[in-house]
Amino acid sequence: DKEDNLINSADNLIISDCPSSYQKIYVSQNSGSDSKDGKSEANALKTLDKAKQIATSSASEGICILLKGGETFNQFTSHTDTRIEEGARNTFAFIWDLNKELLFTSYGSGKAILTQPGDAGSGNPCGPIAILGTTKKVKITNIELNKWQSYGIFVRYAENVEITNNKLDQIGTKFFSDSKNDDYYGAGVLYVKDSNNVIMNNNELTNLHNQKNMMAELHAFYLTRDDNIEIKNNFVKYASGPPIKFRRDTKNVLVESNELYYTSPATSLGLSQEGWVRYSGDSGGVCPSDITIKNNKFYYPYCEGSNCGSAKAKKCSISNTDACGSNSCETKISWQNNDFKYNWESDL
Repeated sequence: DKEDNLINSADNLIISDCPSSYQKIYVSQNSGSDSKDGKSEANALKTLDKAKQIATSSASEGICILLKGGETFNQFTSHTDTRIEEGARNTFAFIWDLNKELLFTSYGSGKAILTQPGDAGSGNPCGPIAILGTTKKVKITNIELNKWQSYGIFVRYAENVEITNNKLDQIGTKFFSDSKNDDYYGAGVLYVKDSNNVIMNNNELTNLHNQKNMMAELHAFYLTRDDNIEIKNNFVKYASGPPIKFRRDTKNVLVESNELYYTSPATSLGLSQEGWVRYSGDSGGVCPSDITIKNNKFYYPYCEGSNCGSAKAKKCSISNTDACGSNSCETKISWQNNDFKYNWESDL
């Protein structure tokens, strides 16, 4: 039911959500042209690069980038920014770093679909969207991100970001069998770093997998050095790494009313990162704090192969217990009214 509600609520969004003070920029890969001005559907641009160029020179306080719903967008220039600081994984199709508010959404029928055109080792971007170095309000909504190698959406040095009513599917190196470089592995699907006041609400995340040697490294929600974060009402299914990871001095986090099915590796797989929650600190006692996890459904571990009948899930695991304590999962996280199903069951 929650999955159906997510899809319906996203498709019901309309262009009127764009404030009158914002400049509208229409984009259609199928029918647009970068020789046009993007001011109407009939004059849609073809690329996000041109939309960003127009937004940069606009006098408006905010921008609505409107992508044609139902279309697949896969023609991107790769953009790199040193502030991402992820080694090889710092190249994106679209980077928003302007001192302007942004609404990034679809128009027309259905969601616009952004998909990676090929392996990142061949020069393609390994992530679709990065929000960097802005304190202005940014909202990403009613978009589908399908088949990306390293990320869904990356946020760093930002404030006031809302990621809501999006669909993210097939994220991770498992879906790039021709990958030429292990450095492009996926770490976070919704990855928030050094940021404040970020809401991730009502998103659907499915099929999140790295290749087998890195399968536990990819997390649906990855938070590090953040403050005031909400993860609410999301639907997650089929994720081979711990779906939620807290790292370093992340604090003031609410994880509420999410549904997670077949996520985190079964304990029988013997991987280092286990649990529906991964708690990770740094030496010197730099540890996540003030975390509340309530009213969520954590159902079943992720398991592969024919021997899943006895597979079990783990609630939470800890890295660097010397820094944060071996009981941090209970003493530094407030668990309230969650529903757990630790034993694997087949997906009927």
